[in-house]
Amino acid sequence: MGTEQVLPHTPPADASIPGDDEFWEANYAPLGTATAAIEEQFPDEFGYAFFDKTPAMHVAFKGSAPADAVVLLQNTGLPFVIVESVGFNAAEYQAAANEVSRQTRQYVSAERQVQVSQSSSTVPGLIEVSFQSLDPTLTTDPGLAESIDVDPPFSVAFDATNTSPVTMGVGTEQVLPPIDK
Repeated sequence: MGTEQVLPHTPPADASIPGDDEFWEANYAPLGTATAAIEEQFPDEFGYAFFDKTPAMHVAFKGSAPADAVVLLQNTGLPFVIVESVGFNAAEYQAAANEVSRQTRQYVSAERQVQVSQSSSTVPGLIEVSFQSLDPTLTTDPGLAESIDVDPPFSVAFDATNTSPVTMGVGTEQVLPPIDK
């Protein structure tokens, strides 16, 4: 897997965290727009994208990054990282996450929800599973992560830090409704 980091400028020290909405909107929204255009124009090549803590946009591709996609990012004048040869595109990543969701359905109850998240900021192709419940005894992994069947380059990990049912529906997560409802 190859990576190339492009840092056209350094953000000011007083705006170094993505939480500064005004700075973020003025300086990094163009990367989000460029990434959306890349996903639309290159669906077979685009894998995923995320902002890191520097902040720079990481944009991953199944194989080599299309030259026109790189130009879209360069035209923003903002920092980005190209990740090549991850081995999957966004549709394949979503299909793998959907399969993990299907396999975890048996663990959903009125007291416990299961959340499945695409989490490539940690490991490309990682799919995280977490149990969310107000009852701490229902938030641990009963060996589920080892029993889920997912084809490479995807992998599954249990996230023991995401246990609050209040955090449902953020980002690319899929929260399954209770079966008994």
